[in-house]
Amino acid sequence: MPPQPLAPRHTLARRQTLAGLALASLVRPARADTAPAPARPVTIALVPIFGTDPFYMTMNRGAAAAARAAGATLMYQGPAH
Repeated sequence: MPPQPLAPRHTLARRQTLAGLALASLVRPARADTAPAPARPVTIALVPIFGTDPFYMTMNRGAAAAARAAGATLMYQGPAH
């Protein structure tokens, strides 16, 4: 039995698009006014590339403030330099 020819490129792209749309339809965006409070604590991890760089230190402060405002816990784990 000869091998089956590959599907044309446009058919593959169409299948991927349809699969993506199907997956996106399963995700329902949460509305801020109706979203219930999380039943368990939320932990956010921030892993910077450079722990002592001023940019990443500022990012850590901003992430900590955002985590506090959201009632979450921030884990900051940078490289040991």
